[in-house]
Amino acid sequence: MADVLGAIDIGASTVLVGISTMNGELREGSVASIATPPTPSELLSVITSTLTRAAGSDSITKIGCVAPGPIDYESGVILRLHNMAWGPLPIVSALRDAFSCEVLLEDDAAAAAIAEALIGAGAGRSIVGYVTVSSGVGAGLVINGVRQGGAHGTAGEVGHLVLDPTGPVCNCGRRGDVESFAGGLSLVRQLVEVWPEPLDVHSSVRSPVELFQRASMGDERALVIRDRGRDALARCFAAVATLWDPEVIVVGGSVALGQTHWIDESVELAREYCMAEVSEGLHHEFANLGTRSSLIGAALLAAAT
Repeated sequence: MADVLGAIDIGASTVLVGISTMNGELREGSVASIATPPTPSELLSVITSTLTRAAGSDSITKIGCVAPGPIDYESGVILRLHNMAWGPLPIVSALRDAFSCEVLLEDDAAAAAIAEALIGAGAGRSIVGYVTVSSGVGAGLVINGVRQGGAHGTAGEVGHLVLDPTGPVCNCGRRGDVESFAGGLSLVRQLVEVWPEPLDVHSSVRSPVELFQRASMGDERALVIRDRGRDALARCFAAVATLWDPEVIVVGGSVALGQTHWIDESVELAREYCMAEVSEGLHHEFANLGTRSSLIGAALLAAAT
């Protein structure tokens, strides 16, 4: 029997659970992907059973758990999961009781930023910015391998920066923030409002991919939604570049990695929203660790403390 670490990445549509070695390396074949359960109690139940099964006879000595913010780090509580309308969720105490071990909680974008800065696309750079475009939009900053969380742990919540107070409603309750225009769930919401019936009549699953398919077919309404999202992300990238001045902005998240041309266009447009000196230093790369950046960050978090 060996000592191992648990790693958990809670997302709006998917939960990733895995086991890592004591140095933070995910164990081959241990990662499970589960559709996010509809209630907090079901979430805790499926995480607990999946992690226990993945560990087998090994002993879990510490768990790294990451989730969308905002988070109360002192009490180990996820204050609100905007995209699931949950909160507060005392995830640390629940997992600690289930596994009798230390549990560390971090924002998912910040965890992904750490992973990409240490062993991903940002490796070798001192100042790394990270932007995720997935179900939501978030960011993280890592300087010399250390995540910069700000005075209240909310640094990087650029997805909820309001651009147009008359814009679409975001799950956070505000209108017209970056996420309401460019987050995956918001894109799907706009998609369904305009086109109640899917392109593929045999599929009940709607995703941002369908929106981009419609745009590629020249649908004017799809082009408007796509381009509004591109403009919102451009302003997001401009804000990250202007405020943080990173050597590189690593871009990850399922929507971004599935629509790299859209991201490239957004970054190029962002240059128009920056002064010349900032624009010249604005460089981006896509996440080397793919959609597992946050999960790997959770494992590294557990291994480092």
